[in-house]
Amino acid sequence: THCISSAASDVYKRQVRNYRKDGSMFWAEIRISPVYDDKNNLTHFIGIQADVTKRIQAEAELRDSRERLRKQFAEVELVYRTAPVGLCLLDRDLRFVRINERMAAINGLTVEEHVGGKLRDVLHKLPDDVAAVFQQVLDTGEPALNLDVERPDPDDRDEVLSFLVSHYPLKDADGAVTGVSTVVQDITERCRFQKELLIRGEAIARSVTPTVFFDSQFVITFVNQAFLDAFGFDSESQVIGLSGAEFELSPVSQKEFRAALVRDSSWVGELTTKRRDGRSMDVHVHASLFRDNARDTVYSMATF
Repeated sequence: THCISSAASDVYKRQVRNYRKDGSMFWAEIRISPVYDDKNNLTHFIGIQADVTKRIQAEAELRDSRERLRKQFAEVELVYRTAPVGLCLLDRDLRFVRINERMAAINGLTVEEHVGGKLRDVLHKLPDDVAAVFQQVLDTGEPALNLDVERPDPDDRDEVLSFLVSHYPLKDADGAVTGVSTVVQDITERCRFQKELLIRGEAIARSVTPTVFFDSQFVITFVNQAFLDAFGFDSESQVIGLSGAEFELSPVSQKEFRAALVRDSSWVGELTTKRRDGRSMDVHVHASLFRDNARDTVYSMATF
């Protein structure tokens, strides 16, 4: 009578590379177990070899997949932690799955107060039309991009906060929508600046002081009504696109003027120019040159 040891410590198991007769490699799992007689004397060994190539490949693919997921998760975490915009992800029930601190701050709450809660339960004062967009993205599977959203500033009720909001559908491998990813950019300062520009632009347009804007090539891009009246034009279309040289009567003075403007970014002095009908006109000029961050000329402005 003989018996094979069932003790795990007696069984030798190892995975090795092996080769078929045709030279192709495969992974083999070798098990060697000792065999004892009825007196517990070792008589021989039994060896079993199994082709486990597919299992080894599947395990390697699983490890690679897990590593990719780990890296992707780390990247997402980095984006959520460092992005200068608000980010959040909601599931099909419109529950907050994740949200970054920037978005939580925009909502006036903590991250913990969002995660797990439903949109309407967390943000009680969210306008109906804003909340409806989330459901729209879930229902249609189409993004809703660059939506302008405004709300009162909680720290100053006389001020308005402005945001640019985009919603993206999150889809699984089959294309089914599983959630909504939202990006919110605070554009309050930009909107305030644009409004200030509009106000200033309107003030310049209505000013009784003749005013003209030139691009970097000294081509006219804007004139106000006072300029048209002073120089005898009927409409902007007769002036826009003309070179400032069209109005020169004293080339040396104009040349000096432009050189000084480029050198000093401003110039004040007297120039002789001409009206539309060709008559000369002496003007007192205040000119300024504006540059971008790279110190390149963007435009210049002159008043008479």
